[in-house]
Amino acid sequence: MRMDILAVEVVGILLYFIVFYIAYKIKKLDFLVYVTVFAILFENLNVLLFADVTSGYFYSNEFLIYIFRTPLFIFLDWAILIFGAYLLSLKLKMSKISRVFFIPLFVTIVDFVIEGVSVNLGYWTWSAAVGGGNIFSFIPPSNFAGWIGVVFGFILCYEYLDRKWLSMFLGYVVFIGVAVFFVFTLGIVFLIFLICFVYSYHYNKILKKNKKDFRVNYFYANWVVYMRGFFYLYALYYFFVYRHYLDLVYDLVLIGVLVVEVYFFLRFKGILKKKI
Repeated sequence: MRMDILAVEVVGILLYFIVFYIAYKIKKLDFLVYVTVFAILFENLNVLLFADVTSGYFYSNEFLIYIFRTPLFIFLDWAILIFGAYLLSLKLKMSKISRVFFIPLFVTIVDFVIEGVSVNLGYWTWSAAVGGGNIFSFIPPSNFAGWIGVVFGFILCYEYLDRKWLSMFLGYVVFIGVAVFFVFTLGIVFLIFLICFVYSYHYNKILKKNKKDFRVNYFYANWVVYMRGFFYLYALYYFFVYRHYLDLVYDLVLIGVLVVEVYFFLRFKGILKKKI
């Protein structure tokens, strides 16, 4: 049993339980459940259909807990990252349209840091990996484009499907746009969008009926945002253990990501006050 894998799984489960409690306290449990189910469907269908084709990937068989073909901690990390970025966007008082573009980018920059480390540790393997060169030689660029596209579609549905007259229009926009960009994931996009559409429409219908208002309790929201630090600590630990600092490309990416994180952290704490 690899202790690093055990540690990642245990910490991931503990963090998720904390996030689950926080989501319940601030009345955004629907968002957390929504993104978790979304991740389970997307990851398993993607691995099932495209593990052996170009730009596909598969996970190590050394993990302890799986849901179908994907390690449990993958879904939990999805939820923690996206939920944290969502709360950060609320704290920064972003408009709906700003959140649709900000959250995918803020989630993807974390993936830039942890993807290279995780692939080198053998947690998952890309079929298109060529190796050599730098740490990103093992990762196809489509991975990062995929993160942006998928999270963009997810947030777009969540934010705007509460308006009945927009529901069908946005449905076609998201479905056709993402399907054209990721031709080989047509079936996955269709199934996930169908589930998200039904869920979002039903939930927002109930929300309007009960006339509930949502306000973030930032005492709890703070902790979800702080949890992003766990992913950076994980990456930095292996950054030094495996001497990734010898990789200039990874160094530049890490520095750039940390600068962005510090900027938004200062905004989050109110030290830099500029409305978006």
